[in-house]
Amino acid sequence: MIDFAEGRITETEERFDDLLNSDPPLTPMQEVACLLDRSTVRAQANMWQDALDDLAICEALVPKLPPIARKLNMGAILHAKVKLRADPFADTNDLAAASRAVNKLRKLSPDPWLVEELESGLALQQGDWERCVQCSSTASRLLEAAGWRKPLAVLNRRMAEAHIHLNRLDLAQRDLQPAFEFFTEFGPPYELARTELTLARLKSQSGEHDDAWDHALHALSEIELLIRNFRVVPEQQQFLKDKQRFYDDCFDIGLANGGNEGCSRAWTIAERAKSFYLCQLLANADVPLFEGADPKNIERLRQLEAQLDICARSLVVCNPADRDAKEHQQISVSKERQALLARIMKENPRWAAVGAPIRADIEAILDSLPVPWVPISHLWRDRTDGTADLFVFYAGLDASFTS
Repeated sequence: MIDFAEGRITETEERFDDLLNSDPPLTPMQEVACLLDRSTVRAQANMWQDALDDLAICEALVPKLPPIARKLNMGAILHAKVKLRADPFADTNDLAAASRAVNKLRKLSPDPWLVEELESGLALQQGDWERCVQCSSTASRLLEAAGWRKPLAVLNRRMAEAHIHLNRLDLAQRDLQPAFEFFTEFGPPYELARTELTLARLKSQSGEHDDAWDHALHALSEIELLIRNFRVVPEQQQFLKDKQRFYDDCFDIGLANGGNEGCSRAWTIAERAKSFYLCQLLANADVPLFEGADPKNIERLRQLEAQLDICARSLVVCNPADRDAKEHQQISVSKERQALLARIMKENPRWAAVGAPIRADIEAILDSLPVPWVPISHLWRDRTDGTADLFVFYAGLDASFTS
């Protein structure tokens, strides 16, 4: 699970596969523990049905456990099952089934915070903001007394999201700050990205558009970097399935700034979304990897990727006094990697099949174009009611932006 906490999702799943197929075989208690953890990993990778299948095996193993362990593990299994059933982006989403699992959990009388935490998650998905705050607050008090920091951070973020919807921005800031501090220090990367995006939404709604923009871009970068953990195209596509919402929120945050600046920010996100997804789709095309690229450049790129991974891992465990130096090192390696990547992609466009996109800078692109050019772009922005808005971007000869 250390691999998982640092974002190495496929490696973690492989480790659990090895454990579950070990010789001599695991005890039923060990097997349940492994399957529960592997279910968590698979859910993070959007392998929702596989995660649910792991939980079904766990349920079948519960009768083989000692009496005390049966109750504890059944509570953990039902808790994980509700998470999968309540996730609005999961193929396994079923709020009725989630509610039934919560009722079963309540009858087991496990830790009292479990049911309240699950009820708060269901309330958030159903848009019952007041109930979400109430249940989250109750669960938070119980968790704080027990010293459970990570679920407490999740609940704090959940309360902040509900407060944002209720326009209680001071309360949202109060709840979100400790969650942001926890995930910044301990990760995992996906939870940090989600928390930072929530912070960006809060800043945007408070009128702090520049801070909101910085947090939104950082959250988006965290998500885009996670794609490097998947080496098989179907796994990439599965991971990307629910990530459009990050681009949608960043688009709204950019546009909220208003004027030319807001339009250029939204336009930047529109191009970034399309280029990122195009890069992943190209990976599915019949394009030989590294075709035409100088082997020396490829070797150097691999070295920089490895250094970047080392930098990311060292930041998680470094002393506060060393953090600035570690961050400076990470920035330096990242800049060198980005410059080399840009040169390789420019010289070998087909190599984009395995690369991350260059981040769009709309103002710089427009400045580089001849005066007669009038660029045009568009983005469909989905609404929650199933409809969508079409944004069309264009620049006049006076370099003003319009959408």
